[in-house]
Amino acid sequence: MPGGSLGLNLDGAGDTIAIFDDGRVRETHQELVGRVIHFNNLQSTTIASHATGIAGLIGSAGVQSGAIGYAPAVILHVYKWNQFSPINIPDLYTCAQNGVEISNHSYATKPGWNYLSGAWYWYGSDSISLIEDWRFGYYDHQRSRALDSVLWQNPYHLAVFAAGNERGNGPSPGDTQYYYDNQAQQWVDITNHPTIHPQPDGGLLGFDCLGPEAVAKNVLTVGAVSKNTSGYQTPQDIILDSNSAFGPTDDGRIKPEVVAPSDALYTPSSSADNSYTTISRTSAATAVASGTALLLKTYFNRVYGRNPLSSTLRALIVHSADRFGQAPNYKTGFGVLNAYKAAEIIRDDSLLCNGGYYIREYTLYQGQRILVPIKSKLNDSIRITIAWTDPHISALPINAQVLNNRTSRLVNDLDIRLYSEDQSNVFHPYKGDPNQPHLPATTGDNVVDNVEMIELPLNQQGNFLLQITHKGTLSQGLQKFSLVISGVEEPKVFKATQNTLWFNSQNWTSNNLPDSNALVFLPASINTLFIDSNAKVWAIDRADSNHIAIADPATLQAQAVGGKGYITLKASAQNLAGISYSKLSNTKFIRQLYIQAKAGPYSGRWVYMGLPPGVSLQKLVPQQNTLVNLNFPGGSLLHWNASIGQYQGFNSLNHIPSQGTGILAFFGSNSLGTFHMALPDTLLIEYEADSLYSLQIPIDYTSSPLNQNINQVSDGWNLIANPYPAWYDWYQQPVPGNATAIYHFNDLTGQWLSYNNGPDSLRYIAPHQAFWVRNASGSATHLSFDTSRIEKTTAKHFFKPQSTLIEFYLRVSHQSMPQLSDFVIIGNRPEATPYFDGQWDALKFSNRSPNPSISVGTDTLYSIYRTHNAILNVPLTLHIHQEGVYCFETSAEEPLQLFDLLENKSFTLTKNTKQCMPVSQGVHTQRFVLEHIPIVNLAESLCTTPTVAKFSEFFIVTNPSSHPLTATLYSLQGQVVDKLYVAPSSTEKRIIARRGVFVLHLKSIEFDKAFKLLF
Repeated sequence: MPGGSLGLNLDGAGDTIAIFDDGRVRETHQELVGRVIHFNNLQSTTIASHATGIAGLIGSAGVQSGAIGYAPAVILHVYKWNQFSPINIPDLYTCAQNGVEISNHSYATKPGWNYLSGAWYWYGSDSISLIEDWRFGYYDHQRSRALDSVLWQNPYHLAVFAAGNERGNGPSPGDTQYYYDNQAQQWVDITNHPTIHPQPDGGLLGFDCLGPEAVAKNVLTVGAVSKNTSGYQTPQDIILDSNSAFGPTDDGRIKPEVVAPSDALYTPSSSADNSYTTISRTSAATAVASGTALLLKTYFNRVYGRNPLSSTLRALIVHSADRFGQAPNYKTGFGVLNAYKAAEIIRDDSLLCNGGYYIREYTLYQGQRILVPIKSKLNDSIRITIAWTDPHISALPINAQVLNNRTSRLVNDLDIRLYSEDQSNVFHPYKGDPNQPHLPATTGDNVVDNVEMIELPLNQQGNFLLQITHKGTLSQGLQKFSLVISGVEEPKVFKATQNTLWFNSQNWTSNNLPDSNALVFLPASINTLFIDSNAKVWAIDRADSNHIAIADPATLQAQAVGGKGYITLKASAQNLAGISYSKLSNTKFIRQLYIQAKAGPYSGRWVYMGLPPGVSLQKLVPQQNTLVNLNFPGGSLLHWNASIGQYQGFNSLNHIPSQGTGILAFFGSNSLGTFHMALPDTLLIEYEADSLYSLQIPIDYTSSPLNQNINQVSDGWNLIANPYPAWYDWYQQPVPGNATAIYHFNDLTGQWLSYNNGPDSLRYIAPHQAFWVRNASGSATHLSFDTSRIEKTTAKHFFKPQSTLIEFYLRVSHQSMPQLSDFVIIGNRPEATPYFDGQWDALKFSNRSPNPSISVGTDTLYSIYRTHNAILNVPLTLHIHQEGVYCFETSAEEPLQLFDLLENKSFTLTKNTKQCMPVSQGVHTQRFVLEHIPIVNLAESLCTTPTVAKFSEFFIVTNPSSHPLTATLYSLQGQVVDKLYVAPSSTEKRIIARRGVFVLHLKSIEFDKAFKLLF
């Protein structure tokens, strides 16, 4: 109606609607004059009362206010419909091709019983069933399939069809009745037949009485209810028309989709230009729905500047229908048409920044998953509807054995699921049960409808992720669909600028930056969004055209990221941008990899790396027509075969490495002339990513590797890559066989870095970074990568050890060239042993010349060494490639003693100081020993704790406990100087004849501690 309660002033001006009916409209009627155009030579035929009434319901001008139509200024194109032949279907194609986007079809083929000339005739087939006409609910070739074909070829045209008035049709006892005998090819009187009694249309309960037009997938099928001038407020207000046909279709689809008011609607009459009449039943209801659809289409165009897909109108009409808390059913479908609510959804969407949040039109491609994050709205219930125009499909064979074939008539089966934030709850769409048509719809996997709806109870609060996928193979590899959502919180929306900075509050509609709980929506008007600092939100929803660029070292953290536009992860010489998420649409990433030049005659360098999933080696070739040597040895691209312990080449650049495969790639120029690339440069790797899943990466083992140059301990090495586009936290990573240490190599500096269960920054593995891990004794078959370990913060600096963990580094560096350096990590763990512990220690890989290498041990060399005792007495091995003066320094909070056994000297190392000495080229395994002993706190005492008191030349040990105590005095070289036994509740004294630093070790069954004593 013009104006309307929303004040939209929609009257159909400039729009056209097609009416397919049984004859000519009285075009001279005062309500219609000048706006009716006939086709099919209808101008020369007799004026039809039904066609005139339908035209009036849709388009009456309102000369009489009670007769005003839904679109009083619309142009009416009228086409002929023939009940017995689908000759009008080509006309439907023509009018759709001519730009008419709504057509009204207030008619239906009439299977089953028909009343003609004073008698009842049954149009079923006696060879199939003498109880039910097989055409009810059947998807046929001439009408159902033909309509779907036309509408699939014209996806912006919505055809609105009557459900029909067949329910309950049939003779009363004593009425004359006939059926057609196919064998005799004649009508047979069965008025008094003893056995042949076809049931009334729809049977005793009234279900399954839709004609073939109403069964088509892509039409909007409309049933009839009594009008209610006070509005529909409760389920009891919905009073069904006595003959409005019920579903289901044979395959179980929910038809009709909606019902509309129908009884005694005032409209122009065909008898005179100023006469009026009333019209009822599904014909009237269909006209109401068609007029509503036309105005919604007009309003949509006004808001968005384009016409909606017909599936969008179907989704809007179904979504906004009133059911008052009831589930859909085969009688009233999804409820009573509510034009106000449908228009309100368009209006609310338009009030957002450029819209496109509550109403969306997508294209789902083969294998794609679309994610839409949503937040529930207080005092409301989430409702989600999708609809799509499905391709036509062949009719199924009909026989007496399968009267109602339940085989789905869908070609493209789309699926919607709604997940709670923790994914513990999954909500499914409604689905009907055609075998129990009297029951309301339940929820589950809907495999038959091309309209699906998910609905949550009132006040089901929280964050949710909507997922849209498909089954099987999509026809032509894609399917357009429409999505409508309501009952959700309005997201934080960017203002419509072409290029937008995240950290500019003026770029947000609220003028406030989003917080960690925010749902962010990027409309199609945003071209590129720049994130130049760490950003954290709950989820990002966006149009497919958006591009998000994350600058290094920023990290974007979101539970979910929707849309399939590009995300660029930038890089510099120092940093990589990162992204952390749990769920992702099929997003396209551009990963930047900054490759620095290495000094020397050739600027090229080797890089340990991995590739994103599904990416071929070709992405590593920086330029077209680049010569790439894939041979081994001598190649530029290698992988490690752990089953034989040997590098190997690849067969082709088209090879796609499996996820988690480590690659050794050469970039730049070298003597082989491969991978010409002037370094430093940025390599761009473009790929499509999916949601992040926990993975199992295979690892292998050989005890006799062909290449034994990896390390002094050569068995069981595997080259693995972080499979995620985000930083991965290896801290306390569970690894079978205790192979927890990992090793990174930086070819730019020629240095190895090892990490094993420490709190330092090495715990974070960069996106797609490759590293070595040892499968000790072949005890494991795979490494498990868990998405819960994906780094969700950006703090990757060194964490200071807790006071309970004594852990420090010892660094050695060239005095005049401090960049030539190396370090080891030394610490105390009560769980550790004096031997190699896979979960605490790490083996040492020797650095490339000219870097020095420092390690703990003389036989097995350690880069990380942790012992079970606070007393540390560790031999060091120093591998010097270039003779010179080398300096030692430490991060230890307490002083260390460094003994040079060759020079018979000792040095005290303290934090922020250096001790330097000349060291010759070569491997030094017996020269340096490091001592670390906690200083005793003589004031420390408890009633049962042993105490030590030191005087000028002696010390006293007091044992107040009920258990004996052993006290052993060591020199710093580990020699036993003295040993005494202290009985329970007693004291012992010893004189120390020499001067120096000693270690006193006290041990009982309840006490074990060492002290440093200076005499």
